[in-house]
Amino acid sequence: MKIYLGVSGGIDSFASALILKEKGYEVIGVHLIMNGECKENIPLLEKKLDIPIIVSDVSNSFKNVVINNFVNTYLEGGTPSPCVVCNNHIKWQSLIEVADREGGGMVATGHYCRKIIIDDFFYIQQGVDKIKDQSYYLWGLTQKVLSRAYFPLGGMTKKDVRLFVKERGYDEEMKRKESMGICFMEGKTVQEYLSSSLNLSHLNDGNLVDEENNIIGKHLGYPFYTLAQKKLLPIKDGRCVIKIDKDTNTIVVGNRNKLYTKELTISDFYCCNTKIIYNNLEDIRIKVRGIGENPEGKCNFSEIKNNRLKITLESYAWAVTIGQPIVLYFKDIVVGGGVISL
Repeated sequence: MKIYLGVSGGIDSFASALILKEKGYEVIGVHLIMNGECKENIPLLEKKLDIPIIVSDVSNSFKNVVINNFVNTYLEGGTPSPCVVCNNHIKWQSLIEVADREGGGMVATGHYCRKIIIDDFFYIQQGVDKIKDQSYYLWGLTQKVLSRAYFPLGGMTKKDVRLFVKERGYDEEMKRKESMGICFMEGKTVQEYLSSSLNLSHLNDGNLVDEENNIIGKHLGYPFYTLAQKKLLPIKDGRCVIKIDKDTNTIVVGNRNKLYTKELTISDFYCCNTKIIYNNLEDIRIKVRGIGENPEGKCNFSEIKNNRLKITLESYAWAVTIGQPIVLYFKDIVVGGGVISL
């Protein structure tokens, strides 16, 4: 059986190719160019793995969807999650398009997560490695995508993967550094990236105010800040960003306790089967990744309308901000997700 594997150039997709070949699949690699150029080691991997690797340039779509969302979310005073946007709208759809163009087949990636079927619906399940688990980034995958998806690394830990590659004699791959951070920023800070992408000079020297609206200093421009941030503030007294007013280019600082909330609204809500939520309300938990703290305990839902959902938490969430994804879990199974909005 043919299977089209997303090949990034890292050890995880390399190990996935080896695993799939040992399982008897006919593996075709797919390298997606998302930021203008092909990874330099892709031709070498094609020889090492003895598989064909199709290179597909999706840079324009990536820029129009992922990068534009990234920039616009900061301009709205929020905090984006580009990996979620990429997985939901670019990466998987692009892999399937390549597979279909070449005659069809399954699609795989090196994500650390699993797939499970419940009542004829496909769901993402957390990977065995709880530290590397990437289920959070895949909440928006549709049934069409999941029906063809395969995750070779879902039942393995990162340690298992590295040992697997080493035992097969690929010592050079063991030395390869893992890519960290946001791929298209190329090691830049958010401030550096936004400054190089946009003319934000008119936002320099915005007012920094306290909770009583007293001006206590100047900031560098509201897009460079997110809730709970202390870095780049001219004050060093423990206070952090508690509000961003994009309309007046004003940053409000205060005590971190001001950032606790029990009420959340999310948009772009996706769930393939809402029955699994309402039939298991006592066991539904939410996860928010980022600078904030994940709330413990159960949550209640209301107003599932026009892909918007209100969530009332049993315990407080801290420092959640617009643009951040919220993922709903039933035990270790992803049952829905959305993006925090006003």
